[in-house]
Amino acid sequence: MERMERFELQPDRDLLDPHFESYKLSLDPCPSFTCAPDNFPCPSIQIRHAADHQFSFQHSKLFGSTNLLHGDPWNPDLVFMLDPVGPRVLHVEFEAQGVNATPFLNEVWAAPSGLKNTKAGDYNPSLVFASSGLALITDGSGMVFIASTGDRQEGVAWKSEFHDEICGSNRPFVLSSAQVSSDSIQDEKPNRQSCLHCVIQYVEDKASLEGLKPGVVPESSNYVNVAEWMTFLHSGGGWTLERVRRFVLLGSTDYLQLSKSGEHLICSTDKPLSLIFDSSGQLEEEESISDAIGPSEESPEALPSFYWYQNPEDIAVWVVLPKTAVKKDLKVEMKPRSMKVLFQGQPVFQGSLWRILDGDSMSWTLEEGKLEINVTKANEGLIWQRFLETVQDDGEEIGNPTMIDSIVESIHARADAGPPVPSLNADQLEECDAFPEDASTLYIFESTQNKVVAKASLSGHKHLFNLQITADGPAAICLRYDVDGLVWQPENSGERSITTRHCGTFQALGYVQASKEMRKFSAAAPDMSYVALVDRVRHVYIYRQPTAIAAECDLRNRKSGQKVSQIAKQQVITLGNTDEIVGVWATAKTLVILTASSLQCIRI
Repeated sequence: MERMERFELQPDRDLLDPHFESYKLSLDPCPSFTCAPDNFPCPSIQIRHAADHQFSFQHSKLFGSTNLLHGDPWNPDLVFMLDPVGPRVLHVEFEAQGVNATPFLNEVWAAPSGLKNTKAGDYNPSLVFASSGLALITDGSGMVFIASTGDRQEGVAWKSEFHDEICGSNRPFVLSSAQVSSDSIQDEKPNRQSCLHCVIQYVEDKASLEGLKPGVVPESSNYVNVAEWMTFLHSGGGWTLERVRRFVLLGSTDYLQLSKSGEHLICSTDKPLSLIFDSSGQLEEEESISDAIGPSEESPEALPSFYWYQNPEDIAVWVVLPKTAVKKDLKVEMKPRSMKVLFQGQPVFQGSLWRILDGDSMSWTLEEGKLEINVTKANEGLIWQRFLETVQDDGEEIGNPTMIDSIVESIHARADAGPPVPSLNADQLEECDAFPEDASTLYIFESTQNKVVAKASLSGHKHLFNLQITADGPAAICLRYDVDGLVWQPENSGERSITTRHCGTFQALGYVQASKEMRKFSAAAPDMSYVALVDRVRHVYIYRQPTAIAAECDLRNRKSGQKVSQIAKQQVITLGNTDEIVGVWATAKTLVILTASSLQCIRI
């Protein structure tokens, strides 16, 4: 059985600033320009909220992620607004370099008349751009539209080329990602088909979900996140739906994107994802060889030999052994640069450590089949990227030390049920045992093999937000590392492999965002020059990247007396009304804010 690849997100030290101190409040004004009331779509934009029967956490999160402003990855200065009434798409026209004129809304697309009315429980409309000339829109009620946009900079009307209720007549959904594969829509060669991939998402009662087999979803869970990967082909006769793959995500998800090639689904979730339906018929063939699609993971080789947890000062390592194990069965060798554990003469794990330990603070205990090793870091405050130096030999990092008791109990319970039973992966814990924000995993699902081929633990690295920094690739993901926000860009490194590159850092953003209890949106410019944290109403906080101070300015730290060469500015903007903010988008020079009754462009 082929072993699933484990990879790690390795920060680029050149993009980290260990000497960053803090943001300095700036009183410099940020000019703001408001759309004229007679050009605004309606007196008040009414976004849709969850109905009474949509009471789960998954429903709340999906409705809470609504953003009615969208940028164009191929034209970073273009911003589009979704009007739920219709729905329709409006181009936000402003002078991109200076925002020195009142913004104007120009309609570029509207849903055809005669569609069914929205009902309680429908989602808000969504928009994604698949290429420089193609967009997908959903009305939130179950209808998807494929529209040819032409040159979007010209602001011409978009032309609908396809629309259908692709999930049935009573199943609304939102769009997450779309990509046109290498045979692009502009390909002029005859007999070539263009391939459009898109991913949609919705929350469904497990009793109503087709293809769901018993045991995939725990009995305690009534609602599950569902993602469907749909493939459309285009020929002379227009677009046709060619293939549908349906996934169940047992937990919540913060990131759901297609790779640039359209061959990989990249998903961040706190539970494994399960492929439950494939219209091509390949599901039955692959079920017997898949080692990582969901809770049915069976390969002992794919499971860690130990679990570990770290805080800024200490590290705890656990090895799950038979309940009958005694100390004389064990040999534990602990050194500042290496560690070895033998059980009944056989190695459990061994190897060089990622960094150095304090040799005077090492201890281990054995209690009812749980070996616990406690050590202290030689460099306190340093966050280890892994425990062992070699990735392939490393264990599984967990986000909270209280999880280990549930892991040990589950493994022993399964062992008592009969041999052979492999260890339990930490990703398979029930919702009551897991810590979703601390124990997420990044999964890579590959189209040709029709299974998860790689995963990386995001344990301890809380998701902050997503941002689009490339034109034709997936969105980047910003994760908290210590106090900073590190930006990771998934990229194709070969025909069938994905790498994640550390491409930017927002200093202290993890710490700052955690303090914003009223935050609703986070938005960053494509060039990562600033990030904006936006409250539900009124307040906008802008954090700029550090910039050099003029040589003639002698600015020094009050405590150390050292000269300060760079300064990072924070600006606070208070909007003129108390309406709920329903959309935010950031360009390099402009921050666009949409409330229920106004559209404002703030010059950055």
